[in-house]
Amino acid sequence: MLYLSSKGVQELTLLFSGTGRCGRLHSALFSAIHLKRLTLQRCRFTPPSGFEGFPKLTHLQLANLWLPLNFFEHVLPKFPLLEELRVLPGCYGYKELAFVAPSLKVLSFHSTLWKLCFKHTPVLSVVSVLDPGLCNYAEDNFADDVPDMVRLFESLPALQHLNLGVELLLVRVIANLVELLEAEDHPGVCRLQHLKEFNIRDSRGTQVELDLVRFVLATAPLLHRISVLPLKELSSKKVVRFLKEVTLYKRISKEAELKYLWDDEVDNS
Repeated sequence: MLYLSSKGVQELTLLFSGTGRCGRLHSALFSAIHLKRLTLQRCRFTPPSGFEGFPKLTHLQLANLWLPLNFFEHVLPKFPLLEELRVLPGCYGYKELAFVAPSLKVLSFHSTLWKLCFKHTPVLSVVSVLDPGLCNYAEDNFADDVPDMVRLFESLPALQHLNLGVELLLVRVIANLVELLEAEDHPGVCRLQHLKEFNIRDSRGTQVELDLVRFVLATAPLLHRISVLPLKELSSKKVVRFLKEVTLYKRISKEAELKYLWDDEVDNS
């Protein structure tokens, strides 16, 4: 590792095998300032106190990794050129996802989370958040006033593609967004100005999902498609009800269409 860090390596993949405790990264890794692509699996990411970051890193993939509690808010900003972040199942140690990533364009997060917040992601255009475990979105994770609810979308001004697992549908947030949509005297409804595609996976045909679809249809002028991947056991009666409801919703985009898909038709990125 000392040799690699001193030779200006730009792409590195470290996959620790075996069972039991996670591998430990050599301290020399944190001196590899020329890294552009980094993949880590089955280890502990514990940067030293004087870690200044990876100033040239553009792509980062993590899987089965232990991360510091404040990784996303305080360590991630030390990768100023990071454009693509993929967090695969098995990552733990962190508590909140408070993203500060000014250059981030693609986020694929497929690990358990508790709280999601985009603090500074001005160019983030592709977001895929699928929680394979039990997502714990407690009500006290959100402020009581409606404007704070809306910030979930307002903090993503460049969003074009949104892919959510059904467990991430925020009942309380969606309810407030729909209330804003119905309030004639409320000029501050956020608009999903650049959103082109929205996907819901493992759909149960619930009212929460319908409300979210309604909100997206009413606030995304460039929307091309909403794709819904239902649970295999979802009854045809619920599917028909869902489709009938959606046909009644106002669409700000004339090109917007709804498609029901199956597993083999959906991109798993």
